Amino acid sequence: MKEIGKLIEEREPSLYWQPLELKPSEGRFRLGQYRLPKVPSMMLQFHMFPAQNEIIPEFSGPRLEANPIHKAIQLRMLEKAGIEVPPWTRLERKTELDPDIFGDYVLVKPTEHGASFGRGIVLLRTSEFPAYRDEHARAYEQPGRSSPIVQKFVYTGEKPASWRVVTFLGKVVHSRYQEIEDKTPFNAPTTRLLLQDKIATNTEGVVRDGWLKKDEIVNDIARKVSSLFPTPVLATDIIKAHDSDEYLVLEVNMGDCWLFSSRLGEKHRVRFGADAVRAQYDVASTAADAIIEEARSRLLAGSPA
Repeated sequence: MKEIGKLIEEREPSLYWQPLELKPSEGRFRLGQYRLPKVPSMMLQFHMFPAQNEIIPEFSGPRLEANPIHKAIQLRMLEKAGIEVPPWTRLERKTELDPDIFGDYVLVKPTEHGASFGRGIVLLRTSEFPAYRDEHARAYEQPGRSSPIVQKFVYTGEKPASWRVVTFLGKVVHSRYQEIEDKTPFNAPTTRLLLQDKIATNTEGVVRDGWLKKDEIVNDIARKVSSLFPTPVLATDIIKAHDSDEYLVLEVNMGDCWLFSSRLGEKHRVRFGADAVRAQYDVASTAADAIIEEARSRLLAGSPA
C-alpha cells in the first residue's frame, strides 16, 4: 500500500492517498483517530468487512466497496451482458434438466452464506438429478434459505483446469492457470460424488507448473466482467471446454480477493513467492494508475458519486 501511495504522489500530486485500517466500535467500523478530509474524497475497499452497511457511516463521498452479489444474480448479469456461462438453473421442486442442454453431468453448488472454497459441491449424473431434487429441494423452501445452483459440468480435460484472473478497477493484476492433480472422477465407484476439497477453482492439489500465466483472451473476459460490477477487486474464474474454443465464466468472487495482502492470499504468496506474484503485472504501478484514473473521473472532474 505504501508503494502504491508513493507512485500516486509522483504521478498525480493533487491526490492524497491514505491507507486505513478500520477498527470495530459499537457494531460499526470507524476511522479511529483519523479525521475525514474536507476536500472531495472517495473510499476504495480492498478487503471485505462484516456489517457492510455500517462501514464508516460518516463518510459521504463515492464508495467502491466489496459488496458481494448473490451467485444467481451474478450469472444473470453475465448472461445479459453477453458473457458466456455454463447452462444453469436453481434447485427447486419443479426443476427439470434437459440432457441435451446440461449434458451427462451437473454440479450442485451451494449459494448460502459461507459457501466458498468448493465446500459442499456435488457432482451428479444428470439422470440422477430427479432423485437428488426430490430428496433435497424442499429444504430450501424454508425462510432464510437460498437454493443451490445446478450447473452443467464442463469437461476441461482429464485434469480439471481453470484460470483465475484478479482485476482491480478493471485492470488485470494477477492471473493463473491451474490444474488439479487428480483426474476428473467420472469412473469413481459411487454415482454421487461430494467434492469436498478438489474442484476446478480450489488451490488444493493444484499443479504448480505454469500457474502464473497470461492469456489475453482470458484477461479480456475478466475485464468485461469487471465492468459489470462496482466492487473494486474481483477474482473471476474462467474455464475452457476441452472439445471446443469456448471460454466460460464459472463465477465471480468479490470478497478478500486482494491476494497481495489478504488472509486468503497468504498461501499463494508463501507457496509461489510474493515477489513473483507482485511482479506479474507490476501490481503497484498498475493499481496506482487505476486509482488515478478513477479519482480523475470521480473527483478531479467533479463527477457525481
